Amino acid sequence: MTDPRVAQERQSLLLGALACPVCGGPLTLAAAARHQGLVVDADLSCPLHGAVGVVESYAVSFRPPDVERARAHRVPAGRVRVPVGIDDDGLELVGRWESGWEGLRTGPGGSHRAVLPFRGVGISITFFAHSWSGRAELWVDDELVQEVDLFRVETEFVVVDLVGFPNGGHRLEVVPTGERHPAAGGDQIVLNRFDVLRRPVDAPLPQVDPVNRGNGFPPRFEELVDLLPEGGIAVDLGGGDRRFGDPRVFNLEYMRFELPDLFADGLRLPFRSGSLDLVLSQAVLEHVPDPQQAVDEMRRVLKPGGVLYCEVAFMQPLHAVPSHYFNVTIFGLEYLLRDWDLRESGTFTGLHDTFEWMGRCVSAEEKIGRERLQLALEVLAEIDEKTPSEELRPIAGSVYAEASAPVSSMPDPPAAPAPGVSGIRAVTGRIRRILGRIRHRTQSLLGR
Repeated sequence: MTDPRVAQERQSLLLGALACPVCGGPLTLAAAARHQGLVVDADLSCPLHGAVGVVESYAVSFRPPDVERARAHRVPAGRVRVPVGIDDDGLELVGRWESGWEGLRTGPGGSHRAVLPFRGVGISITFFAHSWSGRAELWVDDELVQEVDLFRVETEFVVVDLVGFPNGGHRLEVVPTGERHPAAGGDQIVLNRFDVLRRPVDAPLPQVDPVNRGNGFPPRFEELVDLLPEGGIAVDLGGGDRRFGDPRVFNLEYMRFELPDLFADGLRLPFRSGSLDLVLSQAVLEHVPDPQQAVDEMRRVLKPGGVLYCEVAFMQPLHAVPSHYFNVTIFGLEYLLRDWDLRESGTFTGLHDTFEWMGRCVSAEEKIGRERLQLALEVLAEIDEKTPSEELRPIAGSVYAEASAPVSSMPDPPAAPAPGVSGIRAVTGRIRRILGRIRHRTQSLLGR
């Protein structure tokens, strides 16, 4: 159980480092509801640009969809989202549902229904939406509350809030209709998770314990966290669905995973210039349409001498479709960091890992059999063992670098957009899902 004092200090540390993502100016809390000294929900306002962010269930979001959703259909003040997994014993599934990393998805043919009893004042449903998604009806206590069209050109998590119910027991039904948008490739519905809305006294405080549903943390990052000064701040930039487990480390994402502490655009980081001590960027830059701007933003928010540890795809196959833009060589990564004080750079992963991944992409096991594929991978692993790292450098799966922000010549905060144009809106269409690191099996999902 989280110590309220630790949770309060951690949230204060984060809120104190935030700034307007449009102009870099100060933010103020408005209409804040609190519990045990923590901000449960609030608006985050800039004197120049108005409400640019929200606090919801202790987490912070600068995503335009979240800000707009909060304005249009606000969750009752002081309510907390309590996650309910798709593996919950109370969830009843009717029809054919298939389990995958992205959640529970409807199988082909037949009628489907998901029924979940819940206790609270409302419930949020998080759908994994993509270009093959269809439509669904949402019923509470045998009454049709909302219909949703989950077709999206780009893959994203879509959060639907159903609120306004008396505190007590209720029954949710998610009913796929079999109908779809004219441009959709299918009528699939994917349930990622549920969140029951409860009073803070009936809900846990923000957790700090480590949880990881994605990539493992680089050992070097763990060493750098140990070197953080007292009161230091580290940000796992685009960390996906994971939590490091140290109260000084915060996960910033764009995709609406369960575990991040804040949601924002990686090209407009919502931090004061020179406010962070350490940044981790792991398997993110290949998914950013402007990696140089992303790197420059990291340098802006780091303190002089603050450290960046970065890993980027080199000889990796296409993944996280369609938001995979740039693989880089070690020379490319060093060029992106040319204005930094480079401490170390190198490569990792060899022939075995790269070709094992490539084999999955082309269904090699189905074509040549498991035994022959395994033999080929064993040969490649043997080659890796007998090859010095310098020789593997030209064909490595990934590159890495550790660099510190220079003491002088720090970049300026992001410039405000042209008059009459919201900076967040201006960049959202261009960098939608900028830090969304959908795992490698996305391709198989979209190809259903």
